[in-house]
Amino acid sequence: MTTSATRQLFLRLLAVQPAVTAEELLTDVDWQELHRLSLIHQVFPLVYQGLKPFRELLPEPFERYRALFATNLARNSALARETDRILHTLDQAGIEVCCRRGPQLARAIYGDPGLRVFADIDLFLQEESISPTVALLQQAEYQPELTISPQQWPGLARIANQLALRHQQHGWLIELHWRAFSRHYALALDALDALVAPGARPGGGVEAELLLLLVHGGKHLWRQLKWLVDIDRLLHMADPIDWSRLLGLAHEAGCLRLVRLGLLLCKSISTEPYPPDVEAELADDATAARLAGRIRQNWFTMQCGERRFLAEYCTQLALRERWHDKLQLCWRWPLWPRPEDWLAFPAARDSLPRLVLLRPLRLADKFLRR
Repeated sequence: MTTSATRQLFLRLLAVQPAVTAEELLTDVDWQELHRLSLIHQVFPLVYQGLKPFRELLPEPFERYRALFATNLARNSALARETDRILHTLDQAGIEVCCRRGPQLARAIYGDPGLRVFADIDLFLQEESISPTVALLQQAEYQPELTISPQQWPGLARIANQLALRHQQHGWLIELHWRAFSRHYALALDALDALVAPGARPGGGVEAELLLLLVHGGKHLWRQLKWLVDIDRLLHMADPIDWSRLLGLAHEAGCLRLVRLGLLLCKSISTEPYPPDVEAELADDATAARLAGRIRQNWFTMQCGERRFLAEYCTQLALRERWHDKLQLCWRWPLWPRPEDWLAFPAARDSLPRLVLLRPLRLADKFLRR
């Protein structure tokens, strides 16, 4: 099987109902390429599931994927139990929190914790709840990756949107989010934050869940196909989508082109058409179509997954459909302070303008050292 045909086989193995035949698998499959792609895009559990009906024909590659699947299932099960324990602890303390992605997403969309690869536990809560949550997690053997005092907290909360804590014994990672995305992405954060706040899920509906997944994948420029598989699974399991509501939420948040891009890319692993009005909406966005073609090509290169600052910056600019968002992104992407800047300049931690001015100095020093 040629490399191109192996890649097509790989994409079909990710679909909800892969049309794979025994004849295809016996026709000189490039197993090394298939294995490389399944690891890069973190979808090897789905490749294992797709190959499982043909396990007698594929002894060597099947055993390799079965071992990977078993390891991932054991790790995910441990993280799921830890998530339940942490949520129970926070609930007992009266802290409102909701868990998105990670174990909860695997349960809700896949129905099997072993079918998705995830590395951390994402908890969304109100900003004022961060300090007591950190204190509780420290009692449970988690330590923040940034050591900050209560007096320093407001300065960090102004520029960042999350704080990471790692378990001292097991290495588990928890990310506490008080905003959906960092401000340097120049999106209408108030609209998106309202969808991830604790207690927002019942009123948000599947459209809100779909929007958040589409924007999250777009933020990372869909470097990994596992995010698209999430979208495809949600579309197949959900009640009929209110597409006008989804697109309306996207327009309000300034991420309509991000949503169009994700929906266009989702066609790579799904043969089901969208409603005619949605198809027309996608067909009218030539910029999204051009970016989708470029991203599809990058999925299969040896550099897939690597970050390139200038290319990402230009792509994010193209993904903003409103001019004031483009202008905001022009200065925020290179100049908005990151936690690294906050750490590097202790004297400027309480002054956002000073951090903005000092950030180029840190970047210049970083690249000169390279």
